[in-house]
Amino acid sequence: MGAARTAVARLRDEVDLVVLLTHQGKTAPMQTDDEADTAVHRDIEVDIALAGAVEGVDVLIGGHADAGQEKPFIHPVTGTLICQTYGQGTRLGYLKLLVDPESGDLVGHEGRLLVVASDDLEPHPGVATKLAAYRARFPEVDEIIGSTAERLTRRYNEESDLGSLFADIMRDHGETDIALVHSGGIRADLPAGDVTREDLLDAFPFIDFVVTLRMTGEQILDVLEQSFSLERGVLQVSGMTVTYDLDRPIGERVVKAKISDAVLEPDATYTVTTFDFLASGADLYSGFLEAETIDADGPEFAELLVARFATGIAVAAPEGGRLNPL
Repeated sequence: MGAARTAVARLRDEVDLVVLLTHQGKTAPMQTDDEADTAVHRDIEVDIALAGAVEGVDVLIGGHADAGQEKPFIHPVTGTLICQTYGQGTRLGYLKLLVDPESGDLVGHEGRLLVVASDDLEPHPGVATKLAAYRARFPEVDEIIGSTAERLTRRYNEESDLGSLFADIMRDHGETDIALVHSGGIRADLPAGDVTREDLLDAFPFIDFVVTLRMTGEQILDVLEQSFSLERGVLQVSGMTVTYDLDRPIGERVVKAKISDAVLEPDATYTVTTFDFLASGADLYSGFLEAETIDADGPEFAELLVARFATGIAVAAPEGGRLNPL
């Protein structure tokens, strides 16, 4: 905030308009249809706070939260226009400004979000040429690895097909009681039918390794409670079912958790497969730091994902009913 104040003060008298680009606030919901799902809309409170604390900013264009504003929000104190699109390239932000030629003041604006119908647009020749050149260098991305029996989708704040599939793959590999996967790591849906290596890379573009942990029931409840705070999306699970209530206070939202058919016991210990990313306490999941590491030398998850699709059997959506809201 101090750096923004300094920069704006230095520039204000030398330019016609000051436009501030930000990348702050909560992480965007990793979900294909986030613009249509109000349950995952993230706030723009930090952008509003910044616009109110820094005088002299005409326009603030925010990112990171993908908190789409169909029309610019006008800060009630500073008058700064705050704009932000949704994620996944579904909208293009349009902003037209009217500036008084004599005073240089911003006296009017027109802003909205335009729907991007990408399938109806002709490819840009320059971009198409670049893509063709890169694809020629890496033809393996077009290789068909396997297939799906149906489209497999991701959800950020609830159980999903892909989340359950990823968790099942992890648990099968580790032969553990449960597996836990963060929704934010699942970056694209998988289409129905043939699945290429590119599709799998789109869905999981990370170099994350599989680790096996030993956790107490209390530690597992801790990370589940963090999950249902919805700060970083819910944990996708395998080997367990969880009933939760989002109307209860944060930290008290797990109503019941069962591993297989047995109630999760706080004092009991369980084996858990997850990503090294989560095991390091990332995405606010500090509860994993208390776990005992059994195996930290697992393979890359991407290798396991490819292996699951390379079996020659079409991958279907796993059985649901794992995360159950009241």
